[in-house]
Parts: sequence; C-alpha cells; structure tokens
Amino acid sequence: MIFNKYLNLFFPLQNYDFTNIDRYLSEKEILNCHSRLKKLTIEQSRYLESIYVMSNYTNKIVFDLIKRSKYNNEWKICDVFAYSIYYKIFVNGEIFIPDPQVLIPVPADFSRFIQRGYNVPSCICKVLSKKINIPVIDIFIKKRNTISQNKLDKKSRLNNLNNVFKINQDIKYNFSNIEIVWIVDDVSTTGTTLLECAKTIKKSFPYLKIYGIVISSN
Repeated sequence: MIFNKYLNLFFPLQNYDFTNIDRYLSEKEILNCHSRLKKLTIEQSRYLESIYVMSNYTNKIVFDLIKRSKYNNEWKICDVFAYSIYYKIFVNGEIFIPDPQVLIPVPADFSRFIQRGYNVPSCICKVLSKKINIPVIDIFIKKRNTISQNKLDKKSRLNNLNNVFKINQDIKYNFSNIEIVWIVDDVSTTGTTLLECAKTIKKSFPYLKIYGIVISSN
C-alpha cells in the first residue's frame, strides 16, 4: 500500500537482519518467545484468574519492539504483537486460556495518549479482535496521570495506581451474558496495573472471570 510505503519512509522497520513477518518478528522468533502464566499473589488471585505472558524481558528483540512501539511512533508493531498472541494461544495452543467474550485494553495516561496519538494496548486489541471476532470495549478511564511503573519500587507502584481507574459510563456495553474477559497490556512487572483494572471492573461486575494478557514481563 502507498500509505505503508510512506509510513516506512518516516518510521523504518529496523529489525536487524532477519527475514520476518511484517519485517518485525519471524514465525521462528514468535515460537522462541517463552510464553507462560505469571505467578499470582494472594490478592491478585482474588480478582484475576491468571496472567498470560507472551515473552520475557530477557527477549531483547521483543523488548526492543515494545520500546519502539511506545516511544518511536511505530504503531504497526502492535499488529505483530496481536498476531503473536493469536498464533501462540489460538493456533499453536501453547497455553490454555478460555476464549474471551470481550477484550479490554489498559488505558494510557491522557497526556501520553495525546503525545503518541494512540494507545498500544488498544491497538493490539483492535487487531486481535478482527482475528478472533470478539468485540473490544474501552471501558476504563484513567483518572490521573501516573509515573511509569518501571521507575518505582513495589510499594510505590501500589500507591501510584491506587484508585486510578474508573468505568467509563459513556460507553454502551452489556455484560449480562459475559463471563470471560481479557484485559490486555503491553508490559507487566508486578501485575499491579492489571490488578487495579480487575478490581475496578469487579466492583460493577463481580461475577466476571478476568484474564490478564501481556506481551512482556519479568
């Protein structure tokens, strides 16, 4: 496409020397990502069924792509993240997670969204939604800007995100027939962000079974 040609001109897809899907990740590189279920704390297990991690921080290729998608305006990388989740869970069946009925992205700070023009988890959800024919609902609002979690210690992370999310009452949704929800984020260190999102939605819909889905974690 002509648009992609000019997009590549301004935001070149630099992924070293491999021949790969969309010139970002090859099928072999996706398979080499060691996906797993993150161990939950006692509190997390009250709100989350599990957290699926597609790759570890030690995977330099994926971690570099995450940084580029967040800070270099290379939003097309999100397509490959969505494809990777789809491939590893739905095609390759590496780890069983119940199919979602709704995809919910973790929201970005308003200031970061304005600066980038997009939200990485939302972009991932939109592409994944088309692959599995499941709706995306941007149900969360972030009430205030926060410090990046990776800059804080464990205690500060909890305080940083305490009561930071709320339900967007302007969004039309019906969860009466919904049981399984995936909350999608790009990075999770301690799982605090996913926990706070799950707490928020459980206040209104305590019967939901919530699964966290992230691209990378420690």
